[in-house]
Amino acid sequence: FAYPTTGVVLTSLYVVVAALCAAFSLYILCSCSRRTGSATYGDVVSAAFGPRASLALEAVLCTFLFFVSTAYMVLIRDIFSSLVEGVSPNVVLLVCVGVCFPCMLMRDLNSLRYNCYLSFFSVLLILVTITYKSLAVNLADPSRLNSETVMLTTHSWSSATFS
Repeated sequence: FAYPTTGVVLTSLYVVVAALCAAFSLYILCSCSRRTGSATYGDVVSAAFGPRASLALEAVLCTFLFFVSTAYMVLIRDIFSSLVEGVSPNVVLLVCVGVCFPCMLMRDLNSLRYNCYLSFFSVLLILVTITYKSLAVNLADPSRLNSETVMLTTHSWSSATFS
């Protein structure tokens, strides 16, 4: 959404600023963890604001993770259903969730040490499939290649602010 409305330059600047903010927040979190001797995020919050704040943090994290999981499911459904033709998007989503669900039940992160290979090959599969489909569509109708121009900067500051 951001690239078509605000342009490549401004959206790339937004991404860099967001990355810098995330890096700074992780730096602050690690610094607080070292100074308090806490090992978890909940312990840092409990040391800084008390045990009641730790409960509020858990509620916020559960809500955040619910919405992030929902967003990822929508994203998976949209991406994989466009790659698999003739199958209902809901079936594609159920298969993807069924494949990923056992990984969510692991007791510790050490059990997931080989999942990075699965993740790498799934991203590679998506890359190859999208490249193949893009080449097939654009080689079949070469006039589509120059049909849209890439916008470098925004034409409307209200849409840039909204993004």
